[in-house]
Amino acid sequence: MSEDSGAGRAVSARQLSDEVASYVRELIMSGRLRSGDFIRQERIAEELELSATPVREGLLSLKGEGFVLLKPRRGSSLPPVGSRYPGLVYGSGFAGRRTCRSCRRPDEPGRPA
Repeated sequence: MSEDSGAGRAVSARQLSDEVASYVRELIMSGRLRSGDFIRQERIAEELELSATPVREGLLSLKGEGFVLLKPRRGSSLPPVGSRYPGLVYGSGFAGRRTCRSCRRPDEPGRPA
């Protein structure tokens, strides 16, 4: 086997977890999954015809964005909507934090005209 085969699998696995994250994010943003809903990893894997590993990795990615709560031995669920979970309010934890930092009142000094 060549040395590149391992790298190819790593890239492929990363793309699969990104696909899972995009799919679940779309379920959330479209309202098909709502605050407090439990996310069944087996169902997501079945719908996307994937194994459990990329689903788990995709949900970990969404946890980092504030979209998903992961509870040991309990599974994944959507957090309650609120300021503590900007991913659900703004669509992305990072984008939400950037938006909040860049917002200023119209009369604040330094605001572009």
